[in-house]
Formats: sequence, C-alpha cells, structure tokens
Amino acid sequence: MSNRSIYLTLFLIAGILMGGGLWGIITHAEPIANTLYIPSRAEGSIDTYNPEALYQIPANAGQVFSVFVAVNTGDLKLDIMLLDPAGNVVAEDTPVAAGASTYAIEAVTPTEYGNYQLIVTRVGDTSGDYIVEITPVNAEMIMHVQ
Repeated sequence: MSNRSIYLTLFLIAGILMGGGLWGIITHAEPIANTLYIPSRAEGSIDTYNPEALYQIPANAGQVFSVFVAVNTGDLKLDIMLLDPAGNVVAEDTPVAAGASTYAIEAVTPTEYGNYQLIVTRVGDTSGDYIVEITPVNAEMIMHVQ
C-alpha cells in the first residue's frame, strides 16, 4: 500500500469517527476564501448549500478602498462584513438605497498591512447571484468632500 493510500484511508477513518463519514467531511468543510485584489470584480452565488462566501483582500495600511455587492438574480438579501487581519469587524454593509439590491462598505482605510476578510452572507432563505467589486478610493477626493 502506498503512502498516498494510507493517508487517504486515515483521512476517511477520521471522518467516520467524527461522525458523518465522507459526506460529513464534505458538508462540514470550511468555505474557501477567494482572493480579490484592489481593484477587482467577481461573481458568485448564494443558496441553501452555499449560504455565505468568503473573500480575502490583500491591502496596505492607508490603501483606501470600497466594496460594492450588487444582486443580479433571485430574491437574494445580503449582509456583508469586512474583518481586519486579526478578525475584528472593520465595517458592515449599508444598503445604497431603501429596497435596493446593491450593498456597500465605503471608503475603508486599513490601519495595517494584511489580508482583510470580506464575508457575504444571505439573509433568511433568500438565494441568487451577485457581483462583488473592490474599488480603490482617491484619498484626496475624500478630504475635499469632507
């Protein structure tokens, strides 16, 4: 028996002992974070089997950016949250307008270098497709507006 077969067998036995066999391992796996760079855009789907999506955003300290999530299809309602590299909540979404299907976290200024985590989660039993966009923000423009 090869080392590969031994490792696979041990993996499956561990899954069975933890309750659920191979299906338990698959259904209890942590979501995988996709990387989104500043700027970038990605499409995703949220449903019963995928109730949330995780994205990591590598950012430098002082690199101001905004996050926009627009619902394309379905009855999807969302909560979006941005965490710093230590896992602390930096910002949460605000709907762009009442009843709107676009959500935003605007003008985030990272205080440290690292991977920030964007969590997109459905509200209730809603489902559908969405587009997430990460855009850089010109810091000089923010100062003129304030």
